[in-house]
Amino acid sequence: MSIEDAVPQTRREATPAASAHERRAHRRKPTLWEGRLDTDVGAFACVVLNISQGGAMVQLSAPLASTRRATLMIERFGTLNANIVWHLPHEGKIGLRFVDPPQKVARVLCGALPL
Repeated sequence: MSIEDAVPQTRREATPAASAHERRAHRRKPTLWEGRLDTDVGAFACVVLNISQGGAMVQLSAPLASTRRATLMIERFGTLNANIVWHLPHEGKIGLRFVDPPQKVARVLCGALPL
């Protein structure tokens, strides 16, 4: 019997997710901030579900056509430039990676993020 055989299957499945979390460069903060996502195909009301200095997960109020670039506007903070890196159309969620440097993101969000 190898060590691999002795480890329960559920634990082996959890390992990649734990590794992915540890690779994140910035800690995420859960939020429920109203915002607007401006794209080359239109503007969409959204809710920012979580945010970090590197990106955000947002929920859209309407389906998003294929596009890559976006600007996230959070009224109480300002705007951040981003690329859309993933999209779950059936859930209305998208993942953004900010193209602005982390220092600018931190400055725009005025200390709302954990360091």
